[in-house]
Amino acid sequence: MMASPVLLNFSNTFFVPQIVTGPKKFDAVKMMREIRDKLSDIYSKDPEAEKKDLEAIRRKYGIKG
Repeated sequence: MMASPVLLNFSNTFFVPQIVTGPKKFDAVKMMREIRDKLSDIYSKDPEAEKKDLEAIRRKYGIKG
C-alpha cells in the first residue's frame, strides 16, 4: 500500500513531496536559466532593448508605470 503525500506548510507555500523515477522529461529550472541568460546577453549588448520590451509589455497588459 502506498502512503499518501503529506502537505507541508512553509510561509503559506505548500510543498508536495514527489517520487522521481527516471530522467525528467521537462526541467523548468533549466529552461528559466536559459531564458535569463539569453535576455541578459541581449540587454547587456543593448540597454535600450530592455526598456523597449518593458514598454511593450506595459502596453499589451494595460499597466501604467
